[in-house]
Amino acid sequence: MDMNEDYELVSAALEDAMKNYDREDTALCFMGHGTTAEANRVYEKLQKLFWEKGKENAFIASIAVFIAFSVS
Repeated sequence: MDMNEDYELVSAALEDAMKNYDREDTALCFMGHGTTAEANRVYEKLQKLFWEKGKENAFIASIAVFIAFSVS
């Protein structure tokens, strides 16, 4: 994914998938495999997009590669 429009489409699809579980007392975790390649940046970008939308209970992560996020 290399266009902001793509990220918006993916985040909208994930938001739709989680709508029945999206409660204040529930954390929503989406896991991907991950890679050491540049493509791994999609996880961080999607996470930041969720936070920008106020979805602070949604977490995007990968199994193979550690992703460090800063909340600011």
